Amino acid sequence: MSKKQPKQRAFPQGNEQASKPNQKKILHKETLQDTNNDENTQSNHYTQFSNKIFKGSKYMPTFIKEAPGKSSCICMKCRDPLTGKLGQAMLVNSLLAHIKSDKHYANTDPKEHKKLQELITLLEGTKKNKEINSEDKGDKTDFETKSFLKFLGFLIGQNLSFSQIHNIGSYLQKAANEKGLGFLKISSFNEELLSKITRECFRPILIDGIINSLKTKPFSLSLDNATFSGEHFCALKVKFLDLEWNDELQENISTIKNKIIALHNLKESSSGKTMEEILNLKLFQTEEIKNNLIGIVHDCASSFTGSDVGLINLLQKAGKEFLTFETLVIV
Repeated sequence: MSKKQPKQRAFPQGNEQASKPNQKKILHKETLQDTNNDENTQSNHYTQFSNKIFKGSKYMPTFIKEAPGKSSCICMKCRDPLTGKLGQAMLVNSLLAHIKSDKHYANTDPKEHKKLQELITLLEGTKKNKEINSEDKGDKTDFETKSFLKFLGFLIGQNLSFSQIHNIGSYLQKAANEKGLGFLKISSFNEELLSKITRECFRPILIDGIINSLKTKPFSLSLDNATFSGEHFCALKVKFLDLEWNDELQENISTIKNKIIALHNLKESSSGKTMEEILNLKLFQTEEIKNNLIGIVHDCASSFTGSDVGLINLLQKAGKEFLTFETLVIV
């Protein structure tokens, strides 16, 4: 008569508690639990008990209960190997190995074997997904590091200062957090388009802001004439103190503002009278602005310093008092 063969398990066997007598044991509270093959335990990373460990299973909470100690739990289907009492304590990290063990299988009602198999499949699938996500995260981090260095190299190659790079980076980070970078995929950065947008959209708004500031704040004016490609231009720049919000200090601080008011084509004339007309057109729009002018910086050109028709003399004849500063021109 042939000897009856034992019934085979329908799923892979786990590590038996006493399958290898030389396996390392970890003493945890009232019980000894085999965690030799648990990667998390070997790396000293202990998972804390919470509802997350059930991975949405309704079956697992029926026999796995919380134990004293944040990283411990109790299997109510198995007996403690030391006391023989129902309820085997273990590390949360060891749950999967225990649930896959022959001991737990033997202590599980045969009617629940299907649920046990489904639970093991769920837990093993979650573990595998974690490993895949970890690898993907590493690849993503490498890609983002390379992208950052590439972007940083581009900005440095444009001869931008560290301060300018900091401002650009801070703006992009804020825009990314607000999900406001979608325009990069659909917008054009054509030079002619940028010039038109600046001239027709931004310039009027920026000039109005500067003019409103000069109505209430003392300012100095810098004047300079220059020639570009055979054309003569006059540049007007103002300097004044204004309050600006500082994110680090969380308060408004006084900041020196340097703003270009106009770059005017002189055409055929660059006389003092022409300079005066440009100031009246581009800057002196109200009496408040005229009265807030406290100083003028210029070079030694006759259009500025001429005794009768120079700009400085014409302004003084009009009753305006201010300081004048002549810049040194080295030829």
